Amino acid sequence: MRARWISERPCAHPVLFATVVASWWPGRYFRVSTVETDLQWRDKMVRLAEGTGTPPPPWFLTQVFSCRGVLTGYTAGVKSLRNPLFEREYVERSEAEQGHRQTVELLAAGKLRL
Repeated sequence: MRARWISERPCAHPVLFATVVASWWPGRYFRVSTVETDLQWRDKMVRLAEGTGTPPPPWFLTQVFSCRGVLTGYTAGVKSLRNPLFEREYVERSEAEQGHRQTVELLAAGKLRL
């Protein structure tokens, strides 16, 4: 899939970045979202993981969803939040920013297998 157009969208916390990518196939859109995980949940999970040797939970998450396109108000109607087509986790915000850009570039170039 090559991108017909890419549109950065305004977003509110906990979403850090939101991008809609339109394919050349009519009616086929994807939303790439990078979010900060819930701080209360994360703190509880870090406490549970201490001393067990398990890695800390991700602080940031990039996900790709199929969506209905760009609607009024600059939002994209995501078809299913429970089943992302692609997912990537990060611990640092800088990694999340770079990962979001890379995911959008790969999707736009048709190099991201969904």
